Amino acid sequence: MVLRAAVEKLMQMLKRIRRWLFGDALRAFGTLSVVLAASLAIAPTTELFNQWHAYQRGYLRLVRFRADGNSLQRRFQPGLQQIWIPEL
Repeated sequence: MVLRAAVEKLMQMLKRIRRWLFGDALRAFGTLSVVLAASLAIAPTTELFNQWHAYQRGYLRLVRFRADGNSLQRRFQPGLQQIWIPEL
């Protein structure tokens, strides 16, 4: 009995939220525009948190204080690099 009342209350709350977000065409367009803008803003930031990106930053910190560090930093090409070993 208590579970049924809680589920009914939850369903009513979800209906109110859906009506508020998607009540008419203008609200639906606005809601979907915000969702699209948020996803487009999040997508480029995922590259900063890749594992290989942290290793490349660590390499640059490591070579910074070497005698040939300037030339190593100039020759460094950031990004994901695929290697190929012919023997395999």
